[in-house]
Amino acid sequence: MRNFVKYQNRQIARNNPRQLFSIFLVAVFFLAFFLITLQQIGTPPVYQLYLALGLLVALYPVIGIMARTMQLDEYQMAGHRVGRTFGGMAIATSLISGGAFITLSGEIFTNGLNGILWMSALILGLAVATLIIAPAIAIDHSSTLPQFLAAPIREEKAVKFSAKLLRFVSLFLLAACSLLLIIGQLGLAQMVSSSFFGISPIITISCGLLAVLFCLLLGGMRALTWARAALYMVIALAFLIPIGWISLSHSGNPIPHFSYGMGAIEVLNAFQQELLNQGFTTSGIFGTLSGVTNSLSLSEVFIWLFCIAAGTAAMPHMLQHFANTRNASNARYSGNWAMIFLTIILCAAPAYAAYITLEIYNSMVGLPIRELPEQAPWLFSLGLIGDQPLASICGVEAVDFATVLAACGGDQARPLIPADISIHSAMIVLASGHIADLPPLISTLIAVGAFAALFSTIDGLLLVTANSLAHDGYQGLLRRRAPPIAIIFMSRLILILTTAVAGYVTLTYAPPVTLLITAAFALAAAGIFPALIIKSLGINPRHTALLAGMTLGTASAMAIAYLALWGPDFIMGNGDEMALISVSPNAPADITALFQSGCIGMLIGFITIITTNLTLNQISKRTLDANN
Repeated sequence: MRNFVKYQNRQIARNNPRQLFSIFLVAVFFLAFFLITLQQIGTPPVYQLYLALGLLVALYPVIGIMARTMQLDEYQMAGHRVGRTFGGMAIATSLISGGAFITLSGEIFTNGLNGILWMSALILGLAVATLIIAPAIAIDHSSTLPQFLAAPIREEKAVKFSAKLLRFVSLFLLAACSLLLIIGQLGLAQMVSSSFFGISPIITISCGLLAVLFCLLLGGMRALTWARAALYMVIALAFLIPIGWISLSHSGNPIPHFSYGMGAIEVLNAFQQELLNQGFTTSGIFGTLSGVTNSLSLSEVFIWLFCIAAGTAAMPHMLQHFANTRNASNARYSGNWAMIFLTIILCAAPAYAAYITLEIYNSMVGLPIRELPEQAPWLFSLGLIGDQPLASICGVEAVDFATVLAACGGDQARPLIPADISIHSAMIVLASGHIADLPPLISTLIAVGAFAALFSTIDGLLLVTANSLAHDGYQGLLRRRAPPIAIIFMSRLILILTTAVAGYVTLTYAPPVTLLITAAFALAAAGIFPALIIKSLGINPRHTALLAGMTLGTASAMAIAYLALWGPDFIMGNGDEMALISVSPNAPADITALFQSGCIGMLIGFITIITTNLTLNQISKRTLDANN
């Protein structure tokens, strides 16, 4: 064993992340050249897709082998040797989940303001974490989030018991948030793989989880950081190249962030004004061909913004990367780089909404129905995502031309109007290559980026959950003097069990993806965020105060969410729901109710921590004065 550890030390010194990253970039360019060659010789697009996804799956085991380690510090903290740029890439990748890659542009397309709120709140949450939480975590050098919250403070009676209880509650909240997000992301992968790409969900989830598991078992946090830095490049290329291509064709500018105002929105406004002059009804600028643009009231806008931002700032798989840095300065620089990398991708989402709307207007609005199979063949090759059709014409799913023609009255010469067209939000990015008639290689690239975004979130959540359960549960609460090799073994065992449970639940049941992801943000905002902020500001609260705030904040949020979603009888949608704050008629009631519960729980948590801490300080002062 001693010789093996020495060998690992030599490997750590030998494997330079910059060299490995350079090798990865060279491999990506060779892969692109190879796929272009396959396309030129006439290889069917489906084989190109399977090859590209297979290479993405193979990337995880390769990184796991190259970053393998048996040292506890390397396995849990990447040896505190993560550079600023690579740390920033890893942090940005942790926030660019499958939901952001696949549905953010579609949310802007269908609901306008709701998507802009998600985008703004993610960036705001990262800014809060960078400025306030990251330096405190880096200075403390805690291995996990529960350890940071339960770090030793001033002496008080029963401090050991309160610290252990606080650690247990923090561990429970971390595991709950992580599992909600893991199952939500796996559920999204399940729907996308079967609906868009015709791949069995069992194959998608099994192969993806096995590849992630192999990588994390060998390299832990070290392998995760390298994988996320590499996957950021894949996600960025997959997200930006298609919209850059579309932007170049419409405006002559390949940078969509700056071109979609004049290249798409002005054209759309003119197009919609022309339709209005002809007596047709249209919708918002960002292309809600069937939907409501701004469905939230002003109070609901702030509720969404604060809850998503607070939940983002408290996400454990993102905060863990700050703990991997050397010091507070590196943590802040990593956060700054992460904001740059995140903004580059997220700020392209409105461009997707605008340009794909323009493509649909140009190719479909005013088109005689008889020309649909020739001009828009992608309409009839799509299925359902969940129970919703990906594309509908005249109110029916676009299964085939005969069905669409019958629904539109049987008149083949009838031109389509915006009210006839309904597009699912998930299509805006995933089907952008088909809608804009881009080469098949671009659609393959988008598919690779979508799965990279999905599993780059899942891998971090799995590892952070397993490491926390091993470090804070096994070592912190059960076996304080456990040797490092035992902690690594326990972490790997928990990692295997967590992966198996998450995969089984996703494949056995149909998880409500949107509700699970929203609930994770609300739970993190109500239970973790107040304690993190107060602890990071250097107020030095007592363990009892933090414990009371986290418990009451979580309990109140769960109670409010339960009454708003199900009511006293635990049946959703039967009319006895008891929302604490009324929801606008056009707003998504379940999501808004969860965000309301998160904000109220967060407020209760802050008030409870501050008042409990002040009260205990006064009691201690009076006791000290009485004894003197």
